[in-house]
Amino acid sequence: MTMRSGGCALLFLLACSSLTSPAIAAVRSDASSAVDVKPTPIADVVREISIPYETFTLRNGLRVIVQPDHRSSLVTIQIDYLVGSTSEPPERTGFAHLFEHLMFNGSENAPGDYSLWFQELGADLNGVTSADRTAYYERVPTAGLERALFLESDRMGYLLGAVSQTTLDEQRGVVQNEKRQADDRPLARVRDHVREAVYPAGHPYAHNVFGSMSDLNDASLDDVRTWFKAHYAPGNAILTLAGDIDGPTARRLVERYFGAIPAGPVSTPPPAPVPEPSSRREETMTDRIASPRLFRAWATPGNDDPQALALDVALGVMARPSTSEFKKQLIEGDSIFSTLTVSFDLGDRGGLIVIEGSVREGVDPAVASARLDAAIAQMLALGAAQDDIDRYVTDLVSQRIRTLDSSGASLLAAAMRTTGDPANYRSQLDGLAGQTPASVTAAARKWLGLPAYALTVLPGAAAPFEVVGPVRAATSSTAETPAPRVSRGDLPPLGDFEDLAFPAAEQARLSNGIEVIYMKGSETPLTQVDVQFDIGESEGRAASASLLPLLVGLFTDGSAQRSEAEMSLERDALGATFNVTSQGGQTLASLSALSPNLQPSLDLMAESLMTPSFSDQSLDRQRQARRDAMQEARQEGADVQGAISKLVEGRSDTPPPASDNDWSREAIIAYHNAWIRPDKATLYVASDKPLSEVLPMLERSFGQWRAEGQAGVPSSSSPSAPAAPAAPGIYLINQSGSDQALIFGGQDIAFRDDDQRLAAIVANSALGDSFSSRLNTDLRETRGWSYGVQGRVETRPDGDRYVVSAPVQQDRAADSLAAIQTDISDFLTTAPLTDQEFRLAVNNQVRALPLTYNDGQSFLGAIRENRRLGRPDDYQGGLAARYRDMTVDKARSAIATAIRADRFIWVIVGDKVLIGPQLEQRGLAFDVVDDQPETAPVAER
Repeated sequence: MTMRSGGCALLFLLACSSLTSPAIAAVRSDASSAVDVKPTPIADVVREISIPYETFTLRNGLRVIVQPDHRSSLVTIQIDYLVGSTSEPPERTGFAHLFEHLMFNGSENAPGDYSLWFQELGADLNGVTSADRTAYYERVPTAGLERALFLESDRMGYLLGAVSQTTLDEQRGVVQNEKRQADDRPLARVRDHVREAVYPAGHPYAHNVFGSMSDLNDASLDDVRTWFKAHYAPGNAILTLAGDIDGPTARRLVERYFGAIPAGPVSTPPPAPVPEPSSRREETMTDRIASPRLFRAWATPGNDDPQALALDVALGVMARPSTSEFKKQLIEGDSIFSTLTVSFDLGDRGGLIVIEGSVREGVDPAVASARLDAAIAQMLALGAAQDDIDRYVTDLVSQRIRTLDSSGASLLAAAMRTTGDPANYRSQLDGLAGQTPASVTAAARKWLGLPAYALTVLPGAAAPFEVVGPVRAATSSTAETPAPRVSRGDLPPLGDFEDLAFPAAEQARLSNGIEVIYMKGSETPLTQVDVQFDIGESEGRAASASLLPLLVGLFTDGSAQRSEAEMSLERDALGATFNVTSQGGQTLASLSALSPNLQPSLDLMAESLMTPSFSDQSLDRQRQARRDAMQEARQEGADVQGAISKLVEGRSDTPPPASDNDWSREAIIAYHNAWIRPDKATLYVASDKPLSEVLPMLERSFGQWRAEGQAGVPSSSSPSAPAAPAAPGIYLINQSGSDQALIFGGQDIAFRDDDQRLAAIVANSALGDSFSSRLNTDLRETRGWSYGVQGRVETRPDGDRYVVSAPVQQDRAADSLAAIQTDISDFLTTAPLTDQEFRLAVNNQVRALPLTYNDGQSFLGAIRENRRLGRPDDYQGGLAARYRDMTVDKARSAIATAIRADRFIWVIVGDKVLIGPQLEQRGLAFDVVDDQPETAPVAER
């Protein structure tokens, strides 16, 4: 066994002794001088990073990484197979992703829905397919680890005996519906076309992971077996165990369950030369968008190239929303684009750079195109500055720290997969810290200096969807007959599951009365600070159409003392992130800071909240950003969500102002003074530092805050209260040119008390709110008409609601609605919750609690939610006992009382020409909503 660590037991060690706080002037509401930020050099930060881990390799070639972390009783299992969409042979595109889905249909010794076995453990699980790997994840309580490893090993070594033509056909339908759902979004097929235009036909990186419909139709059981035998074996896999486990235990369990599986072959990736075009290629397309969109794209090398890190940094500097001069001149300076994104899809052996911009209304696309090319050329000519590089790398490293606070498994596995050594994660970090203007500029000029693929997309009809032909008929060859099953004996026993222990939060108050709720975080030097302002539900609704988004935007647009650019540069140098969101009656300001830099980070946060810039320039900038966001939202389908909300929830009786300009500077200041004030604020803090150290910092930053003017008073009978929703029935929102339909249903529900609500939630786990629920199983697994269906109870201060969401293939829209209605009706009457479903739901709810709440931040999030809903702070601490005291009869009665099949408001979004006749044929009465509604309120920025 190989042991590598930084000599400590921490999950992620960042030695605080070397990270002294930067020299920074005190930031107060009356401060006027610029902040002098001198943070610790990023190379010093990187040098202190260490992830403790151990490795060993079984005789069959399975490589194992163990990352001990005993903070909580859970283990993350990750298994990477070195195969992805780049390994697909000609005319078999999409097969890696299809096979990923087949892996969730059970194995020889764990037949049926794979998720059911993990639901019993209270675990969560998922899988992902990319260009270069297919990975599977489970997070399980320690008591279920041994059984989880048995299940994971069974589908590695003993799968084919459980795969049949039926399961292949089911998952083919699921995957094709997932592809339809993705392709139906505006610009989705355009972005696929960009990849196909940059890479030559047949290149491993020329297609996305979904592949083509015709290739999926042609997949046979023979293909399934060939793929499994070629790629799914210990010698082609990396197993990572992170959490409440040690090296000896891991070796014993992995040897027991994986050791007997034959090594199998190791995948050899196909050649992937990087195309370097000699001339520019220009094209024009149309799509369902509100304004023209421009694309520039280049192929690049992958992670295996020495310039990959430098190129990543170059594009990161170019893409930063707060400091990128490239973006600022095109969006703010020249006012050419409303949005501009720079993306870098980096694989192991190839990458794709895409610059994508939405042309501002009234601007000639040809003018925008020329200006975009000129800005790219100017950026390459000037090169990158060291300050910009340092800021981007600091931010990137601080993001890694935040990610690794929960688990370093993905980073270690990626290093093992690409270099054969988990310790190579250090080389990646050192490489980032060592980037210079020369290295970054050289990489940018090398690859962005090549002739670009240039695409202009104009408003109009979208490219046609791929025509789906018939599925290839199964043959009678031996390849179509079931493989023999191998019995491995009984499932391993389960250990003793621990109930959730909800810790008591420490509480304090600042000198001005602001309440502080504190929980100890991990030993990673990170601090999360959330400031919550209670605006009141009706006041939030009234302002959400226009005023509140402007104010939320102003919080991140500089302050009265310094500009947005100055504020952003200072936060970047500190490695801090700050954002403000607002929904309904809750506005939440969130700061994530490196603990050694906590005081200056808090000072900047306080300044942003207390004294945002109300200058005419800031207000104009936010109004323009609001208009840009509305334009972007129309292109992304937010108008449809607004229409659904109008039907299911109702809308305000009082119309919003005609435009953002109707809100004067004085009105915005008055709103800020009434609601964003210390007597409306609560501070929630999770930190590695004790409260005794954090409290004086909070006092310095927030303790001197004084309220101005009269406080806002929530009104229980506001004239802006939501109007009544539509009458129960079916409403069809026309969306011409769609290949997918969305079914959305909802009804208000009134629970007698919290016990009834809890019992209904347990029952609904079997009806709609789990992967194995009846709704999802019926439409996704049995019929193959949907990628996924969910029914859930939404708990809000203004009342509970039951909602159903089901994206379905359009030619089955009416059939899908009828199936959903039947499933719900049967569950409430003739086929109620079974004893087995009830036991499974209760076990899942109880055993999943420690996974949901396992650190200071998650406990604080629970307390915030509890206070919003009027619950005790430690409400979750008593849930396990309440679940165990519940009976199946109570659960059946609760959901049957809360939901009525005849009270649903059903909304179908899709092409009325195709869906209308389906509904008529089934005798389902419906109303058509032809008008395109206003954009839904944007509450976050």
